[in-house]
Amino acid sequence: ELRHAVGNDANAFTDLRELVERVCGVTVLVRRLATIGSSAFAVKAEDAAAIVLAPITHPREPLARVWLAHELCHVLFDPDAGGVHVVVDFDDDRQARQAEQRARAFAAELLLPEAGLRKLIGAPSGVTGEVASRNLIAMARDAFGSTWQVTANHLCNLGFISMGLRDWLERQQAPAMSRPWSTSLPVVDAPSLQLGSLTRRGYDAGHLTDGEVRALLGLDVLAPLPWESGQGRDVDRASRAVGTW
Repeated sequence: ELRHAVGNDANAFTDLRELVERVCGVTVLVRRLATIGSSAFAVKAEDAAAIVLAPITHPREPLARVWLAHELCHVLFDPDAGGVHVVVDFDDDRQARQAEQRARAFAAELLLPEAGLRKLIGAPSGVTGEVASRNLIAMARDAFGSTWQVTANHLCNLGFISMGLRDWLERQQAPAMSRPWSTSLPVVDAPSLQLGSLTRRGYDAGHLTDGEVRALLGLDVLAPLPWESGQGRDVDRASRAVGTW
């Protein structure tokens, strides 16, 4: 439904953070999480929501894309009982809870749309060969910007690869990706990139004063504005570097 709403039924999303913030209105932050083993969490209260990602020290695959898609499902579809709703996800969490199953399925389809896979691979044929199945996973993963495990599981679920190979494939060491997939993210503890963008627009339009901008961005009262000092360019470069996840 989300893909249909944004008019993209088959192609990969270039920057998932932009989809989450600009289209869905969910703030994205990067913080060092105190809960051991946690990778991300989603929080929502009434009509406000945020996704908080843990920093990745040694990026191997585009994990940020998977985490964002997974947490976005929690924000959009988890039952809202009122008050503040928080969902914390952990590395290698394979619990069978309905909400987690739904979030994993949502993330897989958002990142690896069946229509796009059919264009890339053809109709599902239940491939049974180990080499052929690995090649399919690598091709789909690199084309759509997902992780090896998510791609292997999704291709098996959709019938492109025999379900009997799924557990074996998920345990295989992922080969290097043939192309990088970058996700623009703020540096650790910084405000969201969307807040920075909207603040700049409000300032340029004369709706925000210098002091209001500093308060929104958490700047010292004597600090220059980011776009006046060159800090904005530095932050942007840092965001891209951190965001190659």
